[in-house]
Amino acid sequence: MQPANTKSTTTVLSRFPSRGHIRAGGLTTRQLERAIASALSKGIVRDPRVNVEVASYRNFYILGEVKKGGEYPYRLGLTVMDAVATAGGFT
Repeated sequence: MQPANTKSTTTVLSRFPSRGHIRAGGLTTRQLERAIASALSKGIVRDPRVNVEVASYRNFYILGEVKKGGEYPYRLGLTVMDAVATAGGFT
């Protein structure tokens, strides 16, 4: 799950019957959960429980004093040191 303090850089619209669209861009997963739950609670579902997960992440780029700079797949929980290790370590 995406950390609660990470914001989406992609604009996504979620569509719900009779509730219209909910814009996800710029929201954290927790904020989007609340927005969806709020929309659903307005007459459709009593006490909705919503869980939002990120299906895929963009690649990250690492350059500079690493052995193999370039583009690598992001994984949840990746730290700077993990990224450096993925790029073959420091030069």
